[in-house]
Amino acid sequence: MKSEKLLDAFNYVEDQYLELVEIPSQKRISLKKKAVVLIAAVVCISILSVTAIAKLPSVFQYLMQLDPQDAPLYEAAEEANKDWEPEPVELPQLKEADLVISQKYYNGKTVLLGLDVKAVEGDPVIGFEPDELLLKQIQAFGETPPAEATPEAYDEIPYPRYARSMAASLRRNLTPDQYKKVQKCMEKTGHCCVVSQNVFVGDHILVNGTDMMATYDVEQNAYAGITEGSTPAGEAIRLEPLPENAQNQQEVTVQLNIKSSLTYWYLDTDGHAYRYYGHTDAAPARITIINSEKQ
Repeated sequence: MKSEKLLDAFNYVEDQYLELVEIPSQKRISLKKKAVVLIAAVVCISILSVTAIAKLPSVFQYLMQLDPQDAPLYEAAEEANKDWEPEPVELPQLKEADLVISQKYYNGKTVLLGLDVKAVEGDPVIGFEPDELLLKQIQAFGETPPAEATPEAYDEIPYPRYARSMAASLRRNLTPDQYKKVQKCMEKTGHCCVVSQNVFVGDHILVNGTDMMATYDVEQNAYAGITEGSTPAGEAIRLEPLPENAQNQQEVTVQLNIKSSLTYWYLDTDGHAYRYYGHTDAAPARITIINSEKQ
């Protein structure tokens, strides 16, 4: 399936991109429920070199480079969006979330979306002091085991056990100034709690009222009709195959399930480390897309 090939391409370049590029702190500290992957830096550089005079590449332009086999599809989508202006989507039930549809495309068979979804308040809170009840909830979630890391990732990190690994993760995800605040917090109090606001596209994407989660493939352990990933220009979503009631229509309505939650990172100088996901709020975002082939 073409969407599976695109997902394979996203997965193949994830490690290279993370190693070569400094990811903005809020992009990297944000933890989605589904795997989100990033395009290789070499792709970004090659495109930027030929478009330096023009505006930055769009999501669909990045996909052309990532998935050459389907380049005609992305070229058609890019052409259909040449006069399109990014459209903010109001989320009155989720005021802490900011959603902008940068591109959208439907040809009767496939839906493509380029979007930017983020927290309104993007910077993490460092040195948050949870009350007794919240601290018990954080600790009850269980200690976070060390992530795989090279020895260099732990250089100059004095904390033992699990806290060493979490500190290394925070150092990679936070800006240098933010990480210095973590160090000072640890020195002053013997512990530190970092809170990040995470906004993401959740499960249950609907197309003309049909849940795309119905396309779950047990063997592939994935939703056959949903491909998601991240590019430097924003999030990319490809929906294909579409349910019967969404094929070859004059237009379709896509409903995204936008979610927002808090993540608590708690570590202390004794070596304990906990990562706890707080309450998740959700709100629907409806997007209508006209069939480009029938205009």
